[in-house]
Amino acid sequence: MANLWISTIFVIALAPVLLSVVWTRRLARFTLVGYAALTLSGLLLMLARPAGNEYVASSASGYAVAVANAVGVLLLSLWALRHFSVRVTVILYAFGLLAGAALTPDAWLANAWKFGFGIPITLLTLALLWPAGVALQSAALAALTVANLAFDSRSYAGVTLAALTLLLLTRAFSRSGLRGKPSARVIILLMVGALALVAGQIMIDVVTSGVFGERLAYRTNLQLTSQGGLFLDGRPEFLATLGLMTVAPLGYGLGAVPSAADFNAASQALSTIGIDTRTARYFQEFTFNGEFRLHSIAGDFWAQYGWPGLIAAIVLLVYLAMNAYSSLAQDASGLLLYASLMSGWFILFGTTYSNLALVLFSASLASQVRLHTAGSVQRG
Repeated sequence: MANLWISTIFVIALAPVLLSVVWTRRLARFTLVGYAALTLSGLLLMLARPAGNEYVASSASGYAVAVANAVGVLLLSLWALRHFSVRVTVILYAFGLLAGAALTPDAWLANAWKFGFGIPITLLTLALLWPAGVALQSAALAALTVANLAFDSRSYAGVTLAALTLLLLTRAFSRSGLRGKPSARVIILLMVGALALVAGQIMIDVVTSGVFGERLAYRTNLQLTSQGGLFLDGRPEFLATLGLMTVAPLGYGLGAVPSAADFNAASQALSTIGIDTRTARYFQEFTFNGEFRLHSIAGDFWAQYGWPGLIAAIVLLVYLAMNAYSSLAQDASGLLLYASLMSGWFILFGTTYSNLALVLFSASLASQVRLHTAGSVQRG
């Protein structure tokens, strides 16, 4: 949270400069209008109290500030992209993330790579290697996949592996006569799907063999044999969110405090995969402790803003996916593929406080790339 307030002060200090972007970029105007509409929706839900919950003003303002800070990051990155190349903008952003992590050690003591330095180092590495060509970018993504597994970051490893697969297939097709044709993108997607299944199984076999430590192997084997499987047991908040939707289909509103009825509904949904929330302290101490933390930007948006929030998250996900898809038959870079894939993962399974700023930063990169053809995007 300290890092959040530091960046918020920085954004406020640059407000006059950032507002100049609003008049020149449609994405900036759309985002500001969207933020205002979502805030209004959250406040109306708070007043309506559709599920009868209590509300805490500090939680409401804290969440609103977190989202406003992410919007400020988007405006700042759009301003930077007017004056610098995509590559330089990403390098500056990565150094900012590294500085923020260095100033807030309490946030990453449990796992410095996963919660502090992994993502900025990945962005910085891929940005520095962008002009070096596909071979070095591919080697970097492969090395980063190994590093993610070594530091107990399986989801990050999956993203870097997917970016590596897309990069290699895209470059292979860019050298063929299919480049630029819609059919090339369809073929790439089909091949990526097939290779993802093979690569994913290989990665699971390597992890469960104990190559990256007995702790990671034990946890992965436990999840593979659980009722929910690797996915649901790894991110059970998805089922908890579905359970909440049965008692509060409209959402809750800004600053809502989870009630006993909410906890029971989520517990009932989680019990279908064998999770007992009476003994699973994570749900008592984090997910439903004073506010809703559903470990999904889309889920958090639904809880805080109602259905307008969920729709906004889906629109953002589709925007990033369309940008990644449009680049498949062109000279895509490992950096842009990674940023889009990582942001898509965070929309589904990340947290608003930690990950929304990166998602909107990636959206600004996507908008910049869409302004140019692949050959005219400035790299260095």
